[in-house]
Amino acid sequence: MAIVKFGLKIGSKGHLDKYGWVEKQALLRVTGLTHASGHDDLCVHAIQALNAAGYEYGQVHPDVDTLFLLGQLSTRVVTSSSVDVEVTYRRKDRTHPDYVDIRGDNVLVQERTNKDKDGSDIVLEWKPEAGRTAKKQTGMVDIWLPSLSLEFGRTLDTNPANQSRLLVGWLNADPFQGDGPGYWLCMGFPFSSSDSGEHWEASVKFVRNARQWKQTVYYILESGRPPDNYDAAYNTGKAVKEIEVYGETDFGVLGLPDVM
Repeated sequence: MAIVKFGLKIGSKGHLDKYGWVEKQALLRVTGLTHASGHDDLCVHAIQALNAAGYEYGQVHPDVDTLFLLGQLSTRVVTSSSVDVEVTYRRKDRTHPDYVDIRGDNVLVQERTNKDKDGSDIVLEWKPEAGRTAKKQTGMVDIWLPSLSLEFGRTLDTNPANQSRLLVGWLNADPFQGDGPGYWLCMGFPFSSSDSGEHWEASVKFVRNARQWKQTVYYILESGRPPDNYDAAYNTGKAVKEIEVYGETDFGVLGLPDVM
């Protein structure tokens, strides 16, 4: 009767990634083989004995339950009644939806504005002489605002190029990371494959703007500043406009976790 011994040392064959074992080799020694007329027959009998013992395609690795038997790599006759069989176990699904790397950053970015911290206009007055009517002028200042970014990485089993084209440069149309529409801009979606396109390592980056991503445009005088009365009733909607420069799309298609 053939006996299979699992786990003979064959060196550090296999490789890991951030989620654990991706692939691992094992050496199985099959002993007690009989009725073989040559090396080839002996190896065939060894494979048959492995199958009879449950070592078939898809069998779970005895020590790593995320790895499954892929197949035999090689066979080597040891004696007239024993054969070593090298097999490979591989993770069946490297694209598990729960496997997401998350990185974040929060830095200050510079912005030019004519508003103070309360959102009020910055207005300056100057009298050329005592008793004269004061001249008003809108002031502009450079400020630094926090810019929060989140980056999500995962392994995919399909080329994400088309998906990246549908997301980069777009805002969230639906609630995302605790915010309503229009706060998060998709800034990048790099991806690469090291196995000829069988799997893809991809990451997608989002940046949050607390004031949302609309741009305010002012009528500018020769002085380089907007007029002090740009918001007067007769100028409303003419001397200053709020422009939407990014479209909105559904980020929910990515299935990303909510971390905020």
